[in-house]
Amino acid sequence: MAVGHENTVYDALIIGGGPAGLSTAGHLVRGAFKVIIFDSGQYRNVHSPKFHGIPGWDSQSPAKIREQMQGDILNRYGEYVSIVRKEITTIENKSDGARSLFIVKDRDGSEWWRGRKVVLATGVSDVLPSDTIPGYENCWVRGIFQCLTSQGLEQKYTAGSATPSTAGVLAAGVCAAPQLCIRLAAQAGQLVPHVRIYTMGDTTLADQLAGMVKPAEKDRITIENRKIARLVCNKRGDDSAGQHSSLVTVVFEDGEETEEAFLVHKPTMQVNGTLAKQLGLKMLPHIGHDLIHAEPPFNQTSVPGVFAVGDCASPQKMYAQALAMGACAAAALGGQLQMEDK
Repeated sequence: MAVGHENTVYDALIIGGGPAGLSTAGHLVRGAFKVIIFDSGQYRNVHSPKFHGIPGWDSQSPAKIREQMQGDILNRYGEYVSIVRKEITTIENKSDGARSLFIVKDRDGSEWWRGRKVVLATGVSDVLPSDTIPGYENCWVRGIFQCLTSQGLEQKYTAGSATPSTAGVLAAGVCAAPQLCIRLAAQAGQLVPHVRIYTMGDTTLADQLAGMVKPAEKDRITIENRKIARLVCNKRGDDSAGQHSSLVTVVFEDGEETEEAFLVHKPTMQVNGTLAKQLGLKMLPHIGHDLIHAEPPFNQTSVPGVFAVGDCASPQKMYAQALAMGACAAAALGGQLQMEDK
């Protein structure tokens, strides 16, 4: 039998313990609203060694940043916020029109909680093309990077270095879009003298990309159309564990191989969980995945009383974006609660 917390109706049920959910909670508690955060422990950046882009936290591990964020809000505002380390998999909308009410349950159905508003901050997961590109998963994050702002600068080529002076762009899936390919090649070209775009046997794409490379760039950007048999991530320097390697050997179907300093590729993504579907939320198609439609600037979804923040509702997968979306959602959510209480 499920254990229900029938004596408590939270002002907000926040599904997700990452930066977007914590930002929402951090602003709500300042208004003396009672919130509960559900943290499934599933994080997209779990394998990333360091995080960059937030002043004061640059080059720290994502795990350390999360721990500090969660610890800070609990230590300062424990009267108003709690964190439950469970995955919420079921949600029911019990709103009556005048007031909103939602019930959520954990994965095994052993507990349920009630809340007046819901904030979905569930994030997304990368869907790696391991079936079509053998070795991809082993190289992911270690030698294949989807964001060069996050992981590229450390791989910058230095003249005289033993590191390869080339990097590659995998023109597959989302990255088979010609304009995106060329853009990623330009980004990689900031870090290495030469870039190869791997079109993996797609002759039409190879010809199209060749025509898009500017004459002045033809010595720096080349198109490689041979099919890839597998990728091998090699250890680099004194990194015995190989966790920070950025050397990738590309093995072709003809048996030849080449080594790259790193590869760039953006896999498809999917919103975590099925809560959006259970609530019947409107979704928006985006490159590589669907997003929960959250109306800016306050990020309410198509269902009254439900907000969506962070990666699950934004094409910009950045901490700064997640923090801002959480803050804006909290402002609107708090206002709705106050108006309903009048």
